[in-house]
Amino acid sequence: MKKRIAAVCMAVMLAAGLTVPAYAATAKNPQTITFILNKNSLKFHKPECSAVDKMKESNKEYFYGTRDEAIKKGYVPCKICNP
Repeated sequence: MKKRIAAVCMAVMLAAGLTVPAYAATAKNPQTITFILNKNSLKFHKPECSAVDKMKESNKEYFYGTRDEAIKKGYVPCKICNP
């Protein structure tokens, strides 16, 4: 539930045009950050990546986890932002 709330908060911040820190670490897991997954290209991005602005909303998925977890889900890192 907390992960879902965090993802929704990040989505609201992005929609409002606010800057979202790339590394939103938690006290429990300092390696956990928020990524934007592209469900079409299967790439993952830092929230401030320029490729995220060009992505269709229907292709975006907000992911709260580690880089390795995103890779295990089958996503590859973006070559622009290199998350």
